Parts: sequence; C-alpha cells; structure tokens
Amino acid sequence: MKTEISYATAQDARAIAELHVASWRAGYRDLLPEPYLAALDVAELEARFRQATEDRMHDVLLARRNGALQGWLHCGPARDPDVPTTEGEIIALYVAPAAWSSGVGQSLWLRAKDILIQRGYMTCILWVLAPNERAIRFYRSAGFAQTPPTSRHFELGGMRCEEVRYSRPIDR
Repeated sequence: MKTEISYATAQDARAIAELHVASWRAGYRDLLPEPYLAALDVAELEARFRQATEDRMHDVLLARRNGALQGWLHCGPARDPDVPTTEGEIIALYVAPAAWSSGVGQSLWLRAKDILIQRGYMTCILWVLAPNERAIRFYRSAGFAQTPPTSRHFELGGMRCEEVRYSRPIDR
C-alpha cells in the first residue's frame, strides 16, 4: 500500500492531535500513568499543533494511505542547548496504532531525512522514553544509536520519567 507524505497545514491540526492521543494511549499504556493518558486533551494539543504547522523553522509531515492519516513527524533544528547548528532533530514521530510496523514510520523518517539534508544538517538527534522498546527498536533499525548526554529526567503525570538521546549521521 502506497504511503503519501505531505506537509501538514493548520487545517490538519485536529487530525494530528487525535492521532497523537490515540498513539500515546496505546503506545504508553504500560509506561505512563493511566489517569495521565486518559486526561490527554485533543483540543489543547490541536492548538499546539496548529502553531507547529505555522512555524517556519520546523516541518510537520503527514503520512496518508488512501487519504487516511496514518502518522505524523515533526522535525527541525536540535533543541538541546550548546549543540552545533549542523544538528537537526526528530521532535516527534507518531503512527496510528493500526499502522504500527507497516512502513509508515519508515516513510516519514526517510522524507524527514531528505528535508534535514536540504536544510544543511549533518546529524539527526531524537529523545525517546527509556522504556519505550518499540520506538527504540524502530530508531535503531533506522541507524540511530544512543549518544551522550545519554539521558534526562522529568515528571509526567506524577511519574518520574527518563528519556534517552539517540543520534545518527545523515547520509547524503
């Protein structure tokens, strides 16, 4: 099945937010507190994603199959302090649970890689929840490896969480 990749617009913000909530609830079910996941607010996320689609420093890509949204990816300059301007970042990549392991994430990553290359980045980084084995397997299969600083901690839904940093050179 062909995956079509396009740039998101402000009109896509609601669909992005709905997919985001669905993928968080399924993917983080055993990783984050259930009350936190249940309280995710599509309307609040919609406003945030509307802003992201209008930001000229970042790109938000959509993956569709037969016109139906199957995934989205947000990329741009690396957000870590004191990093070279040659580092880009995958800020978010989410796929509808029904489309997991179907190639949607890979299609989004390959298009994002091309965009990051066009923008002059030499390396791509990302942060992933340490216990998110599914995502880590995906990123490793795409050539990412854990790199220093290896982790950072924060609180989410009353739970202490750890993210790990992965990176890879961007091949031309």
